[in-house]
Amino acid sequence: FAIATAAAVAAAGGSVRTRVSATGMAGAGAPRVSRDASQTVTIAPAEGTPHTATVIGPIHGLGDTNMGWADAAMHIHSQLPHVKFVLPNAPVVPVTLNGGMAMPSWYDITSLDDRTVQPCAGIEESRATVTALIEAEVAAGLAHDRIVVGGFS
Repeated sequence: FAIATAAAVAAAGGSVRTRVSATGMAGAGAPRVSRDASQTVTIAPAEGTPHTATVIGPIHGLGDTNMGWADAAMHIHSQLPHVKFVLPNAPVVPVTLNGGMAMPSWYDITSLDDRTVQPCAGIEESRATVTALIEAEVAAGLAHDRIVVGGFS
C-alpha cells in the first residue's frame, strides 16, 4: 500500500515519503490522491468509502509547502479513512522579514515586533483561498460542522 500511495502522489506532480502501512487501512482501499493546478493536494476516501468529514490542512507555515505535511495527513487518513484531507499551498512571495526573499508564505511578514499594526499584505487572498476550499466542501454536500481547518506555523 505505501508504495502505491507514494506513486499516486508522485504521479499527481509531487513526492511524499509515506510510512503508512496497510494495517491502518483495515478493509479500506487506497485513498484517492490528487494534485490540482494550484498544487493543492487532496487525499480523499477510497472508492466505496463514505466521505463524512474534511480536514483543510494541516496548513503549512512560512517557507514550507503542503508536501511537508503530506506524510502526517496520510498517516491520519490511514486511521480515519472516511476523512478527506485538503492541503493547500501558499503562494511564493517576497517576505520582508527575510530580506525580501521569495518563499511560500500566506502573507508578507514585515517583522516579529507588534504584528497587530502590520499591513499583512496577502492575508486577505489567503483567507479567500481557505474560504473557497470550505465553500467547495459545503457545495459538495458536507455540513459545516464536519469541516475542520487547522495548521501549524
